[in-house]
Amino acid sequence: MGVFKRSKKYEKSDSTPETDNKSDEAIVRARLQTMKVAPVFSPDWQKNHAALRAIAKVAAVEQSKPDNSPTNTLWEREEFVVRLVLESAKLTIILTLLTESFDEEERIMDVAVLEKAGKMMGCTSKAAVAEYYQYRSNLCLLFKCCLDYVESVQLIDLTILVRLMARNFGRIIDNRLDAGQAKSIFMFQIFYMYNIGRRIEEINSAKVIAAIIESDCMRLYLDCLFNHRDLISQEILITAFEGLSALSDSEAFQDVLPQIIDVECAKMITSNDAEVLQPILAIPEENLRLSPLIDLINHSYKVMDDQQ
Repeated sequence: MGVFKRSKKYEKSDSTPETDNKSDEAIVRARLQTMKVAPVFSPDWQKNHAALRAIAKVAAVEQSKPDNSPTNTLWEREEFVVRLVLESAKLTIILTLLTESFDEEERIMDVAVLEKAGKMMGCTSKAAVAEYYQYRSNLCLLFKCCLDYVESVQLIDLTILVRLMARNFGRIIDNRLDAGQAKSIFMFQIFYMYNIGRRIEEINSAKVIAAIIESDCMRLYLDCLFNHRDLISQEILITAFEGLSALSDSEAFQDVLPQIIDVECAKMITSNDAEVLQPILAIPEENLRLSPLIDLINHSYKVMDDQQ
């Protein structure tokens, strides 16, 4: 799972792990209680920003630990950040904040808004932009951590998430983001889609597929994967196709296959098959894992043949 893959070794600090764990848990619990939906740069937003900075720091440490109990439920595992998010009923708020942080960017980047924000926070306009991007990055990370658990995927409004991902893929395609932001945002969207794909049989799959069709998410996603893959590593690209493979193997996906993989999608898949897909499928451990993707490729060739 790319930069968020759990390491095999975890260096302990000089302090007692049990003490640190309890202290961090108390910090995260307290910080979550302060979080609420608030306009960007407002006093409540600044509290959210401070809370996310502290929570994301702990979440990043949890992500770095060995994954010793991958099959356990969230409530049986040692990691506590996501459990506390769910217990405090903040998951929907996090998704709302994440959605607003993207959809309001054009307004936020207005010169007058940034000047006012700088005065409120006692910093320059440039520093206010940096704070905004850091806030959004921490939101993306925390939400990614939540989606690593099926309990979170089952709770969120998947229609809202799919629509958000579609809009973000569109932003990447239209070059509305600078290179650094595009790389980070693309990577997080891939992880979101990956977690939906691998959990597709455990969630409301029909709702997900309907949202994908309605938002044109699949076409936008494939466009990013094939035409903007320079933004991500090969490892992340493989993760993307693992998620897509799992998604395409679901009954809900297969039931409406012609609607999802239309001529435009089929053309992208077939035209990038030799250069992008076949090298990945040639990796022994990926070939079996991605067998549904092979079926999707074959279907795409059939779609193109039918056009001739």
